[in-house]
Amino acid sequence: MSDRSEDAIKLRSMKERRYGRIPVDDIVVINSRERDQKQFDDNARSIESVGLLKPIVVNEHYFQKSGKYELVCGEGRLNAHKRLKKVEIEAEIVDVDRKQALLMSLIENIARVPPGTMWFAKEVVRMKNSGMPLKEICVILGRSESFVSTYINLAERGEDRLIRGVEQGVFPISFACKIAEAGDSEIQNILMDAFDANVVNTSNFTQIKRIINKRSAQRPGRQDAGGHKHMTYTVEQLKRDISRVTKEKQSYVKEAEHKENRLFMIVGALEKLMKAADFIELIRGEGLHELPQLAGSYGGLPTGKEISAISASKPEGSTNVQSTGA
Repeated sequence: MSDRSEDAIKLRSMKERRYGRIPVDDIVVINSRERDQKQFDDNARSIESVGLLKPIVVNEHYFQKSGKYELVCGEGRLNAHKRLKKVEIEAEIVDVDRKQALLMSLIENIARVPPGTMWFAKEVVRMKNSGMPLKEICVILGRSESFVSTYINLAERGEDRLIRGVEQGVFPISFACKIAEAGDSEIQNILMDAFDANVVNTSNFTQIKRIINKRSAQRPGRQDAGGHKHMTYTVEQLKRDISRVTKEKQSYVKEAEHKENRLFMIVGALEKLMKAADFIELIRGEGLHELPQLAGSYGGLPTGKEISAISASKPEGSTNVQSTGA
């Protein structure tokens, strides 16, 4: 990680902070971002009703050169004042370079963003796009690299429909992060259709995605005018594939159980035979008394030493079975 100690923001006590009323027209927004319209309307009504509860933050570092304060935090509050035709706004005034101002803005925004939301994902991407290393973002958020990378991937690679679905509460964000990992837009849309049809969820996502990827590789698809291949695959086809795969697995399990039962029958029969001294003497004469070692535990089958002991303990007067190879 690069050394960013020179960019560190100094904590200021309340006595060190400077506040003042700044003309709205003297403030310029350097790094504007999209805002939720409903939240903005609510903020404007609140400011009109009870006034500004939290001052904005402006940077005076370049005021002498440009005649403008640069906004650090509080774009929504500033825009609300403009809508309400207010001339001035209460602001905290800082004196920092643009790199420090951007860092202050990012940290202030991410601190009030609810984790596990699309808003959070977009703010993490803003931090990344500012040039902040991934490890530093993780330290600020107190999250692992895999967690942060998942949200960056969602914001950068997720289809518009997927992102809107998260914002509108249609898709759980944990599920959306998994869909975004698919990368391919058509596979993402198939997965979203499957979710709408209650075919896929977070518990069976990996298996369903594996089926779709397999069909994607097998189907020739159709080509558009630009030569790009598109999947011709629907949720109904996915349902049929799921049914087929389920039947195949059930058949495999049934066959495995049948073979296992036959194996246990053979092992049980051998167990009884290997306790008979006459039988052991017979197979010893044929050189077959050393049994192969079976993988797993089946119980009951004697070892080579135990076979010798059984043969040696054969009662006197017992009948010998002549080897066919004698």
